[in-house]
Amino acid sequence: MMCLKKEFGDDFHIHMYTVLTPKLNTLRKLHEHGLDELRFHPVYENLAEYERCAMEASSLGIEVG
Repeated sequence: MMCLKKEFGDDFHIHMYTVLTPKLNTLRKLHEHGLDELRFHPVYENLAEYERCAMEASSLGIEVG
């Protein structure tokens, strides 16, 4: 997988829009590959999953929106 930060430099801000709620292992991999920010577009009625994911992402240093 190409790391965009290697291509464009550390100042290149990478954010991802998603309706999904990745598990901690996936969040770790995204963070390792340079993800700076995760933005949710909730479609599920169970907002607790979004809250869980947001808290886990934040604990890794990923900004959440």
